[in-house]
Amino acid sequence: MFLERYLLPTSVAAMWWSEYSVEEGEVRFDSSGGYRIVRKRRVLNEPLGAYTVHAYDLTLQWTADASAPRGKPSSYSIEFSYPRSADSVSGVLPQPLEQALLQAIRRHGLRTGRARVETIKYLGGGRFTATVLVVE
Repeated sequence: MFLERYLLPTSVAAMWWSEYSVEEGEVRFDSSGGYRIVRKRRVLNEPLGAYTVHAYDLTLQWTADASAPRGKPSSYSIEFSYPRSADSVSGVLPQPLEQALLQAIRRHGLRTGRARVETIKYLGGGRFTATVLVVE
């Protein structure tokens, strides 16, 4: 229940345009708009050492506030992986969609803007690749 009612909705929010600001190395998000889950099906439940990767196939209905911002966004290809052991992690381990957003925002280098994850793919073994759009 925790996964589907807390982690899934906060992760899905990374797929629509969110305002962000970087303050003292911390990234803060402000999202407007919303979505409705029309269809949800779990497609993966893969143990990864101390963690488990859960993947869902979703059909979403977005609200009008999820529209694209003005200006041409920059596109970033992001690759990352998660450790198999909790011993090698200090602090919070962001969910994959959030991890992709954070890395693209840091690479973009601006203190404020809007960003969203366009695509994400699980490669297996805790490895992910994503395309993230960022605009001023």
